[in-house]
Amino acid sequence: MKRNNYLWLGLIIIISGCSGIIKEDTNLEISKNQIAQKNIINESQEESNLDKVKLLRVIDGDTIEVSLEDGIKEIVRIIGIDTPEILYGETASDCFAQEARERMEELLFNGYISLEKNNVGEDRDKYERLLRFVSVNEEDVGSILIKEGYARAYPWFMHSKKENYKILEDVAKKRGRGIWGECSE
Repeated sequence: MKRNNYLWLGLIIIISGCSGIIKEDTNLEISKNQIAQKNIINESQEESNLDKVKLLRVIDGDTIEVSLEDGIKEIVRIIGIDTPEILYGETASDCFAQEARERMEELLFNGYISLEKNNVGEDRDKYERLLRFVSVNEEDVGSILIKEGYARAYPWFMHSKKENYKILEDVAKKRGRGIWGECSE
């Protein structure tokens, strides 16, 4: 009789242990599904933060005109960078302004352009220009221009790439690239 009790007790332990395994496997599957769903949500949020656009013209090294997917034309000021100004009329342009504009044209006319909204600051500047990060072939144009010395990091407004841009500017300065080697301040 005692032997039967031990057999029943052993059987109950085995069954309850198996149900725990089944439960763990089910929870594991649920966790994997939740992770996959979160990844899909994050990817779609990132995609929704990017707008593919058609370049209409480069105004200067930090400002472009684009046509959005819905056909609306917008002037876009690139967030976080400042390039030398192209001036018209009798006043001479800033040192390296034309080179910055030409580099912008070279970058943007040779790739797929997307705009990324800044999650920290304003949507438009005081001139009503759309404020966006600009990428070409998934590379940040602001980073490229700063690294190559065509632009300065623009520290006066909050944006998500501020620290990275400052580091890139420091390296460009030390190496005398672009404006840091060609122009006197």
